[in-house]
Amino acid sequence: MRAWARAGITALILVGATVTAVPVAGAMAARDHLEAAGARASASPGASVSATALSSWQVNGLVRKLAYASGWVYAGGSFTGEMAPGAPSTTLSGSQAYLARFSSSTGRFDSSFNPVFSDTANPAAVKVTTVAVSPDGKTLYVGGHFTDVRIGATISPRGYGAAFDLTTSPPTLTSWNPKANGAILAIAPSPDGSALYLGGEFSKLGTTSRPFVGAVDAATGSTVTPWAPAVNNLVNSIAVAPGSSAV
Repeated sequence: MRAWARAGITALILVGATVTAVPVAGAMAARDHLEAAGARASASPGASVSATALSSWQVNGLVRKLAYASGWVYAGGSFTGEMAPGAPSTTLSGSQAYLARFSSSTGRFDSSFNPVFSDTANPAAVKVTTVAVSPDGKTLYVGGHFTDVRIGATISPRGYGAAFDLTTSPPTLTSWNPKANGAILAIAPSPDGSALYLGGEFSKLGTTSRPFVGAVDAATGSTVTPWAPAVNNLVNSIAVAPGSSAV
């Protein structure tokens, strides 16, 4: 923990998650106080941790987002395969690309959930960039660089976003389709689950102009809501306040 001070400005003291403004004249005294507090903290016993390795599966590439529902963790990213516990990093025991799910209690990879993503506009750019679970835990929403999703032999067009029914085992693809014309990088459900706020690289949702941000119906994805803030570049993250009072 440190105090930063420059002439003519206010110094900020960071204590845990609390940010407190102090006058520059008091910065030195505050620093001494924090150093003493740090010394006391280092002498106190901390939380115990274990060095025991868990038998979790791992992936061979970047995981961009995680979401949890009903005992499963869903990982989206740019990976193309999975490694079994203890396997060398060059040995793949699973070949599920871009979206996979793992048991939250054991870390076990579930090979039965195996959607295949593709991008007809740019095949080399395929990846899942965001995942989000509906407030009721029944639907998984996915966004990224893809235009189609294949389940088994069936290929379904999806405009850079898709949804899966988590009440089935394994999850099945729903008809939800936001029909964006560019990658969806962020998804945030409204607290009541009726709408989804989207951010990304797109300029349209369906036929409606929505540069970089927009909101759609959570059930179909086809109804674009009036929410349309004006932003001038891509959006990577979205959060919704409780009660939908702000986004």
